[in-house]
Amino acid sequence: MTGRMKLYIGLLALVSGGLWFLFNPPVADNTDSPVGCQWWAVSINGSEVLDHTVVSLYLRDDGSVQGSSGCNFYYGHYSADATSINMSVGTTLMGCDEEILKQEDTYLDCLRNTESYSVNGTLMEFYDASKHTLLVFERRPEYPMNPDDLIGTSWRLFSVGGEQVREEESDTLVFDEDGVSLHGLDRTTTYEYSYKAEGDTIVFTSVKAERIREPSGEFAHGRSSVIGSVYPIVSYRLIDGRLEMYTERRITLVLKPLNNAMN
Repeated sequence: MTGRMKLYIGLLALVSGGLWFLFNPPVADNTDSPVGCQWWAVSINGSEVLDHTVVSLYLRDDGSVQGSSGCNFYYGHYSADATSINMSVGTTLMGCDEEILKQEDTYLDCLRNTESYSVNGTLMEFYDASKHTLLVFERRPEYPMNPDDLIGTSWRLFSVGGEQVREEESDTLVFDEDGVSLHGLDRTTTYEYSYKAEGDTIVFTSVKAERIREPSGEFAHGRSSVIGSVYPIVSYRLIDGRLEMYTERRITLVLKPLNNAMN
């Protein structure tokens, strides 16, 4: 696969991930409602979720549903009241190991067969028409963030998943004063992302790329931005002078203020 192809795949994943980036809103007062909260599946049709996969669910206020089904991302619509819920979903078409795809098929079948639910604190269960438990979810962590605090700040990527990023490969993010875009720099191309944020949720809604110089040296074949290559970012937290961004697959990106990011 060429570097340019990887670049486009990375960008496509990030933009398409806008369908799934809306994660971890502020804690709602109504903890018995599944809507507007983020959930991780812990049990699928009686079996624990595979250790090396993340299966998630987000029921948005606008009636759309989205998440990760372990290999692919899914999206669709749902209708719900105090106890009943029905949904229709479709997925992306990425390939994975047979074991993961088998779990994914079971999970999606469970979603489509769900007719009711219950929420008890941080746990939620989905049931079929005979009240058999199909899915058990755990509420995801939520952080009290104000998106206005991001505007006008600049950051450099420091680590991904606990591994420090080399300075020459470190992307830069700039949250503009108008609060509608951010930029990632991979030394040859600037990427501009439109985004929306609410609480600690951040959604990347579009992307455009502008070549600022021709690739040379180690970038001769092109290189996608590190941030554009990881799994979709779903939420963020400002903590102890750094910016942490969390991905759908539980990868943590740590960014430090631009002027002293690598100190």
